[in-house]
Amino acid sequence: MTIALLTTLLLLLVPASPQHVTVTSRDVTRVALSWQPPQPVYGVITGYSIGYHKTTHADRNDDDSAMVIDEVNSPLVLHYTLTGLQPYTSYQLQVTMLTDYVESATTNIILPHILLMKNCTERFN
Repeated sequence: MTIALLTTLLLLLVPASPQHVTVTSRDVTRVALSWQPPQPVYGVITGYSIGYHKTTHADRNDDDSAMVIDEVNSPLVLHYTLTGLQPYTSYQLQVTMLTDYVESATTNIILPHILLMKNCTERFN
């Protein structure tokens, strides 16, 4: 099998991003994330990667600060709480499923600062 064919096959098998991501503000410095695994799943789910960083624009992805990455090392845990967020600050959030051989596509969310100012829930994708 050629490398080009193998690369093409692997790209076709990259799982979709986690689905039904929900963000609920707990207070002005904490939000709870929850999600469902993508379908179909190729391989064995080993966990999820959660990334976030501050952004100055609520309507676009920019790199104002380094991405903080944390991992949920269980396929059964479908939630995560981000703490230590700064009030009145927008964030970019990412949720990625990890399998035994490949990462899924990433769910990217721009979390506007207004969500951190009140107790509310927002569902994405």
